Amino acid sequence: MDSTLFCVELPATAKSYDFWVPDDMTMQEASRLIGQAMQMIEPDHFLFTGTQALMYRRTGQIQDPAATVSQIGFVDGEQFVLV
Repeated sequence: MDSTLFCVELPATAKSYDFWVPDDMTMQEASRLIGQAMQMIEPDHFLFTGTQALMYRRTGQIQDPAATVSQIGFVDGEQFVLV
């Protein structure tokens, strides 16, 4: 299975975390799983509500939630902010 390395910043802590995301995973599912992981990593600073999304740092946009990582064309090291 091919995957892409996402670097995700949590604004509440200004820390970034790396996540390997399968290329066939939708952005909605990636946002959900990363949000759940962030709650486990930073329970004092982040509460997963299910409404969070990954904002692409370069453009400031939230990608189509139904699009997969490979459809969008992300490459290893892409930077996101969990919003």
